[in-house]
Amino acid sequence: ASFGDTTKTFHATMMMMVNELELEQRRNHQDDHDDMNGIDIRDGADGFSGVIGGGGGGHSRSADLFDSYDMVVSITQSTMNDQLARLTQQGIINPHLIVLQDINRIPSTTTKDDRGPSTRYTTYKSFEQLLSSSSSSGGGGGGDGGVPSGQALNVDLMPAIHITETGTKINFTLTLTNGHAWMYDCVGPSGRLVRYDVHNWQYVVELQTSMMEVDREFLATHKSLPDETRDFMTKLLQRRFSVKCLALDFENSNLFPLKCDLGDQQRLEWQSLVPFMNFYLRDQGKPGNPYILAYAINSDHNTQYEHSIAYTLRPVGTAYLFHYSSSVGGGGLEDDSCSGTLDLYMSTRGLHGSGIAAVPHMANVPGHWIKEEDMMMTDLHQRCDVKIIFGAKALLQEFILKPFYHSLAYQVWDKVSHRVSPVSLEGEFYSVPPYADAATPTDTGYSVTIAHCLTGEDLYGNSYTVDIENSNNNEIELKFRGTIQVFKNFSKDVADGVAEGSVTIVHVWHGSILVSYQQDEDEDGDGDAKTDNNCNEKEGDGDNRVVADSSRRKISNASGDKTHPKLTIKTSFQTDDQLSDASESHNKVAGGMSFFMNIIKAVLEDCAFNEDKNFFTSILARAFSTDIPGAGVLDPNNIANLSECVQYAFRLPLAPYMSLHAPTIDTKGNLAIRLHLRNDDEEEDGGEVDG
Repeated sequence: ASFGDTTKTFHATMMMMVNELELEQRRNHQDDHDDMNGIDIRDGADGFSGVIGGGGGGHSRSADLFDSYDMVVSITQSTMNDQLARLTQQGIINPHLIVLQDINRIPSTTTKDDRGPSTRYTTYKSFEQLLSSSSSSGGGGGGDGGVPSGQALNVDLMPAIHITETGTKINFTLTLTNGHAWMYDCVGPSGRLVRYDVHNWQYVVELQTSMMEVDREFLATHKSLPDETRDFMTKLLQRRFSVKCLALDFENSNLFPLKCDLGDQQRLEWQSLVPFMNFYLRDQGKPGNPYILAYAINSDHNTQYEHSIAYTLRPVGTAYLFHYSSSVGGGGLEDDSCSGTLDLYMSTRGLHGSGIAAVPHMANVPGHWIKEEDMMMTDLHQRCDVKIIFGAKALLQEFILKPFYHSLAYQVWDKVSHRVSPVSLEGEFYSVPPYADAATPTDTGYSVTIAHCLTGEDLYGNSYTVDIENSNNNEIELKFRGTIQVFKNFSKDVADGVAEGSVTIVHVWHGSILVSYQQDEDEDGDGDAKTDNNCNEKEGDGDNRVVADSSRRKISNASGDKTHPKLTIKTSFQTDDQLSDASESHNKVAGGMSFFMNIIKAVLEDCAFNEDKNFFTSILARAFSTDIPGAGVLDPNNIANLSECVQYAFRLPLAPYMSLHAPTIDTKGNLAIRLHLRNDDEEEDGGEVDG
């Protein structure tokens, strides 16, 4: 046959092989457009206004989501690709693909049905090793010192993921950055092995992802783990944490390419590359899969934490979702902007008690937690790589709003209840309601009604509002304004007639609580926390590292200093004297009766809070001495140890320094903290290596 006819025959044969491969892989593969929870997973949910999420719309979706989940960790696509690149640079993911295809003809003694070629692929550590094992080597045309005995690849690899739809699938791009490929120009005896130069060839497949349990067997058999990650996981298992890793699922995915770009090599049919890539991808699905995107860390009642962490901040279950929105960034196969994020949704022991199994319903998922402007910071050190969002119930309400509510409600009622007996509209005697029944969300924060007993002889009203704002100096400000009303009516029949009197008290107050981000520097400046002989961190200054040696997690502030970051609070409350009033009235009969006037005086003394200059000091002192479940007595100078919460929630495959930036908050009290991953080779303007 002519060369042209032979090429057509070769092309047809390769197409037949590729088509059979595709059919085989699709047999057990679910449909590409499955719905998730009844909603097309490709329809990303729009919006979440405010400083935490992107897009338009209100806060309802976020509020609904935090009814089911307590924390969210959002990791950008570019962060995950940076991790994959570094894993490749360190050799955790093999940066080279050196593989030889060996086709052996089945002996003719076999039955007709079994007759055919047997293809085997063998990988080598070096191209020289491949040549030495070939049945023939040497000869011209092999720029690397020889020609392999069959079709072969000797290329460098760079993996990346791209999020193109919301769900649990991603597009996996394997770029063959440089090297050589040896392929036959046609089939049959006349076929010649031709060397092709490889330069940025791309092979794209759609992959499923899955969570895998990380146990002792996993650590023993999983050879492709960074040493510090293995040590860290070992310590976590010793402390009875449970860990799962989110990995690319090569075994349960259709490995037929969405795209195969061979660059300027127009003479080579792309189908020639398919069997090689299929072999490589299937090989990654074996035990030891190095393509891990993140680890989710959970706990139970047996878990041993280094320091006290509130139950509302202890994850017990994690679900995940890749979120894509075309309104943020690009989203093409090659686009690595903020077109997508990996979102880990966590429930905690304090609020949900046990783990969660299902991914969030798409109707409740807001837009991107990481906004486009978070990614486009002019200062690289301010860029957001990971964002952690604490639901209002898990952090702000647990540490500030509920303690303040309980202290104010019970201290005021302790004074008032001795003098008045208010009843509700339903005719029931008053008792302090639970915080959840008293607090109602508003457009700017919360409206809280402690008491609204304004009918009958004894009246009692106690309410306040909280406006939640982000101040200009990277502080969160909670603005309080409230009113306490007490009315007591007296009436008694005496010999001279009816003694009547009343006491009216109106107490108007306002104040603020400032929540700011601070960190304690190491005393000795070496960046190490003080540890005991068991490698447990001592209380005090220092950067907060989970375990000793190479498995310690590194936390730093925005300037690169290793720190122990935390939230601190400042309070300021006072009475609005011009709006407040405490007065009494009585008739002539009551005025002539000393015992009657003493009762009125006692009510005024007990209920006129503007006379008690230490009233709010006492309320705050009791509020922030609250016993928080799992954390003990609350310290007003350290309401949440951020580094502990970060370390015991998630981990990336590699653990660079993490710069924690000042928190932001939305009007519902959901608090977000931006993290920038600082690698060992990242320098500041002065040239000093950070971290």
